[in-house]
Amino acid sequence: MAPRPIKRRTRAITPGMRRRQARKEAERLLMDDSGMTPENEREQRELMLAMAAANQQNRFTSPATQQSMKEDDPRVEGYIEDTLFKNVGYDGDSVDDPWSAATVSDLAKAFDPEFKGSAAHSEYINRAFQGEGNYEADKIGRKTEFMPGDILFKGRASDERPGGPKRFGQFKRRAKDGDLYASHSDIITNTGVDEQGRKYYDVQGGNVGDSLYTRRMYADALNRRYAGRLTQ
Repeated sequence: MAPRPIKRRTRAITPGMRRRQARKEAERLLMDDSGMTPENEREQRELMLAMAAANQQNRFTSPATQQSMKEDDPRVEGYIEDTLFKNVGYDGDSVDDPWSAATVSDLAKAFDPEFKGSAAHSEYINRAFQGEGNYEADKIGRKTEFMPGDILFKGRASDERPGGPKRFGQFKRRAKDGDLYASHSDIITNTGVDEQGRKYYDVQGGNVGDSLYTRRMYADALNRRYAGRLTQ
């Protein structure tokens, strides 16, 4: 009698698994024992960004369950209020106050130490449009070559600040006046090539679903989702 074939189960890739893969990749890049070193300043800055992204993911991941923790978890609450908010000079509450801009600021500063962070996305978006700092505003399209360190921005509805910009030109006009407005941004922390040979981008941000936001995306999706980018 022939032996029965062994059925192998395939596991779906969950967001938690993807976060762990991203952390391992960042740690591999930073602790590679093969002697690999960054070839230029840009690569060094990208490595620092990858390390900061992995650190954020670790701070939002439960050691016991490997699941993402919410903003009201005491372990995350302290990190948001005492580190992310404090680093941008803001005295805020992890549940009552938006912390997404502080999250992006933490990562952008790892990539560019001269970056001036803020608790409001519109402040550093405006500065880039006004030519302040090392980032410059850029309208994205089908031919955009995205890179680690790119800050991706879009409009967002808000009861406190209604009527925020949605299109790139609207952001540009509002920046000219120095207005504060409702908006959101995320940052590209890494790139790679998938099994089909397509280039992907790991995007990270905060305060989405009351937790850290990490997603693997492709250029066409970035083009549809965001109004523009801040790039160097």
